[in-house]
Amino acid sequence: MKKDKGITLIALVVTIVILIIIATVTINATLGENGLIQGVQEARNESTNAMTKEEESLNEVSAQFKNMMEKDSNVSEPDTKWVYDEDGNVTNGKVTLELGDYVDYNCKTGKSITSYESQNGYGNQTFTTDSYNYGWRVLGVNEETGELLIISEDLIGPSTGGGTNGNRTTYYLKGKEGYVNGESELNRISAIYGKGEGATGARSIKVEDINKITGYNPNNVGVYDPEQAGSGEKCYSGEIYEHGNKVTYTRDSETTITYSGENGKKGTESYNHFEYYTGSEWKSLKVGENVTLTSTAYHYYPDTLTNNSSGSPVLGIEKTSQVYKMLFTNTSTGSYSENANKVDNIYYWLASKSNTMHTGYSYVSMLVVYVGYIDTGNIYYSNGNLGNSAYSIRPVVSLKSDILLKNSNTQKDGCTLWNIEI
Repeated sequence: MKKDKGITLIALVVTIVILIIIATVTINATLGENGLIQGVQEARNESTNAMTKEEESLNEVSAQFKNMMEKDSNVSEPDTKWVYDEDGNVTNGKVTLELGDYVDYNCKTGKSITSYESQNGYGNQTFTTDSYNYGWRVLGVNEETGELLIISEDLIGPSTGGGTNGNRTTYYLKGKEGYVNGESELNRISAIYGKGEGATGARSIKVEDINKITGYNPNNVGVYDPEQAGSGEKCYSGEIYEHGNKVTYTRDSETTITYSGENGKKGTESYNHFEYYTGSEWKSLKVGENVTLTSTAYHYYPDTLTNNSSGSPVLGIEKTSQVYKMLFTNTSTGSYSENANKVDNIYYWLASKSNTMHTGYSYVSMLVVYVGYIDTGNIYYSNGNLGNSAYSIRPVVSLKSDILLKNSNTQKDGCTLWNIEI
């Protein structure tokens, strides 16, 4: 008879037991204490802890660095811009400078420049950076670029070819050439003083720089108006040379000129010549011809914001303030005097043109800062007379917006001296 072959019950039981044993060992190795999964979890936890500790260490170092920088609040921070604060001072968010503070900028770079007679109408006049032996003071900021503006502490004149005013040398602008090229020459000369470390360039000071500080507006005199808006009384109100007054001059005959101002001032004067600048050329009025010109005359005191030196309250800047001393007095000594004969009084050009209409004639000029006020410096008259004005210059240097400044912890004339950190 044929026998059937198969697995016995005992063999099956033994196999099952072996499989159970293997499963138990595998489960214990994976899930049990000190098993594979626990090891993975412990490794993950250790990695997480290490990363946490590393992050905490980095945060601690960062906090220490931040605290260290905050402790030294006398150092300006890079990658910033200078702005005006609500008090009229300038700040980069790290340090605040008052107008008139000193900055240890060095303009002595061996540069020189000559203003030729064909440009200034007088004669060849040479300036050199290394002849300037005074400091620089905070004037304000360039609100478009965020650069810091500083102005020469004292006046600067030519080393050769110029004139003298007391103990200072002066720069001449004369006649037609002096008027036409005055602004560009003042800026061109001033540019050589903007070549020092930390500077981006230099130009001449202009009337807008001063008006920004004083709050003066020639169309709204006697009112503090830093935004230069308003419709109050005008400078020289009621006069033929009132600021903004349009005056028509007519050559009636070979010897007479009739004038008629928009403000009602009119008359006839005896002049046999009337010459004016169109913006591109000089022209002479012929008999029967007329021309309309606008007066841009200026004259004001920075404290009263009028052309009256007394009798008004202080609307602009105090005479005792550092910024007043910086702009309107002898800044090399910090003294104040209104005595026009004092040898160390200051007179300096502003790179701002001015046209003054008068009764039967007009004259063109540049604006000038005198001791205690702003007025015109005559250069050329419509009747052919030559102005012969000579004043000093004051460059305005632009320092980089991210310039580093450190408080020297020293004072000069009551103002802080800041060191440039290169």
